[in-house]
This record gives sequence, structure tokens and C-alpha cells, in this order.
Amino acid sequence: MSESAMGSWVDGIVGRFEDALRASVSARTREVTLELGDVAKLVEVCQSLRDEFGFEMLIDLAGLDYL
Repeated sequence: MSESAMGSWVDGIVGRFEDALRASVSARTREVTLELGDVAKLVEVCQSLRDEFGFEMLIDLAGLDYL
């Protein structure tokens, strides 16, 4: 995927969920990290990545709880 194509979908998904999602892109590895701040939006974000942005596989999902 070209850098412009990668930037396009990253901007699209962050724009769609700007109140709940943050993204960072590593220029060296070309990996995208999405950080979800509102767990209530998890299913909606995942469905959007699949249905609107063409993702076919979830590679990693991590959670963190500061108690």
C-alpha cells in the first residue's frame, strides 16, 4: 500500500470516529496503531474497518486497565 493510500484510510477512519479514536503511523515500519478511548465504540469501529475500509483480518487486539 502506498503512503498516500495509507494516509487516506487513516484520515478517513480517524475522521469517522474522531471523538473516540487516535491513530499513529510508524514511518519506518509503515504500521498503523489505532487507540480507542471509548470501549463502547469497539464493535462499531471494527465493523467500520471491515465494511467501509475493506479490512479482512484483525491481527492484534490489546487492552490495558490502570487500576
